[in-house]
Amino acid sequence: MTITDERVWRTKDKRVILIADMEDEHLLNSIEMLKRNGYCTIAAYDAGWAALGSLRGEMAQYYAEQEMTNAKPCHELDWLIEEAKRRGILKS
Repeated sequence: MTITDERVWRTKDKRVILIADMEDEHLLNSIEMLKRNGYCTIAAYDAGWAALGSLRGEMAQYYAEQEMTNAKPCHELDWLIEEAKRRGILKS
């Protein structure tokens, strides 16, 4: 197994660490940073595209498509959230 096969986080100083080894505060800060920068979970991304078919009206469809085009799905966010839930430290 290579390092890319594992659930890892790359820090701003380019270190690679296992998500399971992150400190609680670092884990929560990383989740918030990704959300603040427009990243979303894979499930949220998939749900967004699935919901487009239920919209009525051209403008609603247009703006929803724009949002989805700009969405940035992120596996790492899924992994970070999963780890935070496993530890019982995620508030929302």
